[in-house]
Amino acid sequence: MRSGSLRTVLAAAAVGPVAALALQSAQAQVSPPCEPEVAPAAEDVIIDRTNALRRSQGIPELDRHWPIKTAARKWSLRMARTGDFKHSNLGWSRGRRAGENIAMAPTGAGAFRAMLNSPPHRRNLLNRTWRLEGIGVVARCDGMLLVTVNLMAP
Repeated sequence: MRSGSLRTVLAAAAVGPVAALALQSAQAQVSPPCEPEVAPAAEDVIIDRTNALRRSQGIPELDRHWPIKTAARKWSLRMARTGDFKHSNLGWSRGRRAGENIAMAPTGAGAFRAMLNSPPHRRNLLNRTWRLEGIGVVARCDGMLLVTVNLMAP
């Protein structure tokens, strides 16, 4: 009898990891991980509000620059995927004078307000040196937006 009990325990131990693996695979099929998505409408909100602010201060509007926009989107995607919320090394500027703001908020308007409420970020948005912009906004799976605002001299 004792031998039969031992066989039952060993059989259950051998099946346990396989069952757990099957359960994990089933869960992965039911709820696959979400991929962050670019949020162009939020990008538009931020650039529209930034340019309105600059106009109100007599500062020229920023012109869209697709290469630095691409870099901003890539950086926002990286932050969303890794959870590492930090500034880039400005490698996209290729030695030109440049600045960068990053923000995290549930909306584009909220990210813009957060930048305005931070003196260094506000100064960056109103810096007369910057004439080119590239804004990348990415929505995480939970709906939070990660924002990168790249600014560069012409």
